[in-house]
Amino acid sequence: MAVVAVTAVLLYLLVFRRVPFGVDFFTFWTAARATFVEGISPYSPEVARRGQLGILGRLSRPGEDQLAFVYPPYSLILLWPVAFMPFMWARSIWFALHLWWLLGLIFVLGKDPPQMVVATLPFLYPVARNLILGQLSLSVMLVLLVAWVLLNSQRKTTMALGGAVMAWVTIKPQLTWLFIIVMLADALRRRMAVWAWGGFGAGLLGFAALGWWWVPGWPQMWLQQVATYSGYHNPTFQPVFVGLIGNVWSSAVAWILLGGGVVFFLLTAVRWWRGTCSRTALLVWAGVLTLAVHPTFAVADTVLVLLPLLTWWQEEQAGRVFRAVWALFLVVPWLIFAWFIREGEPLEVSVAVLVMLVGWGTWLLWGAGRHSIPGAETADT
Repeated sequence: MAVVAVTAVLLYLLVFRRVPFGVDFFTFWTAARATFVEGISPYSPEVARRGQLGILGRLSRPGEDQLAFVYPPYSLILLWPVAFMPFMWARSIWFALHLWWLLGLIFVLGKDPPQMVVATLPFLYPVARNLILGQLSLSVMLVLLVAWVLLNSQRKTTMALGGAVMAWVTIKPQLTWLFIIVMLADALRRRMAVWAWGGFGAGLLGFAALGWWWVPGWPQMWLQQVATYSGYHNPTFQPVFVGLIGNVWSSAVAWILLGGGVVFFLLTAVRWWRGTCSRTALLVWAGVLTLAVHPTFAVADTVLVLLPLLTWWQEEQAGRVFRAVWALFLVVPWLIFAWFIREGEPLEVSVAVLVMLVGWGTWLLWGAGRHSIPGAETADT
């Protein structure tokens, strides 16, 4: 923790006192402070009002993002320690904690991580973006990676703990729903479902109860906030990917491509279950489908590439193909961002990540070769 504290102090003195990083984090910090310090519901209009004044310097106009808190209250468990601090100190600690949490996970996943990965990991576009803005997408992915490590254990109690930890990432279901299914299916394939699934169920109940303790009656308030948020972001609930492709070609082409993604995911799942393709391939296609049906196609959620990338390195170590794929995910999103930047962040970044995932997933299915599949035993082994 000492390195986190030193990093936080340096960030505060050198950066955050001068540069207003952490716009999104302000919303979460305001909600956490209202909940833990003042005993106010994070879903109250007053909390949204504070967020608007703090970020925009004015109240949001009708049709604008109201900057309200739209997560379950148990999402705030990570913010409890910083809720009692001034914003700039809280922001500095949050940045430092996530930076070292991310780097620490690399050494948990493997004893000798490649220098290229360690040196450039914070500079992957979605990672850097989440760090700078203080978004919860990175938090969710880091917790999911911790759960993945625990669920890969052979110890039943550790697997149960992994399931319970994984329950927290339900705060952002549009990012995690398919990965959760894959991880639970992996436990079933390994005949450890009772522990992983039981831990996941217990975790859901525990977090829901904790949220009720902090915010009694929270489910109804949360669903109302989600409905309001969807009203000014995506009132039709149609995947943004479908709309983007529809604008270029037609909606029919978009739905055909989306259907193709579903077919490829199911094909990969069958091959993985039979032991003829790696778990990395399944995670890649899970990422493809997650982005394709994402209700906002948020660039922040492209941070999901961390799970298949780091799993691939963990299982196969850093060969030339891994380094090439890593370099693509490192360089291409920044180039797309620089080329298409306008008044807001270009969705072309999400498109680029999706295209690269499709190419990578296709190579893993048909180009990698049977010899590159570590532990490709069948489910009956």
